[in-house]
Amino acid sequence: MLRGDPPGIDLRNTLRLSVGLQKRLSGSTSANLFYDRRQSVVPGRRDLADLSLGCDHSFARKLTLRTAAYLGLSDTAEDYGFLAGISLH
Repeated sequence: MLRGDPPGIDLRNTLRLSVGLQKRLSGSTSANLFYDRRQSVVPGRRDLADLSLGCDHSFARKLTLRTAAYLGLSDTAEDYGFLAGISLH
């Protein structure tokens, strides 16, 4: 990601790696597992790394519920987290 250059703050441009698998469990439900690694925007800080397990369920052709649980793998990442959202398409 390209970062701006705010005055008085030294931020660096960062790289992000995301690797995962997704498996369809039924016609409307799929599960996924992802490993994410992101460089810290602050030079000298360790990269952020986490693992997520998620589920997508389509209720209709245009409505999908997305959920995921996160586990931080580095001391700079969150310890754990939860994501829920709706996608209209």
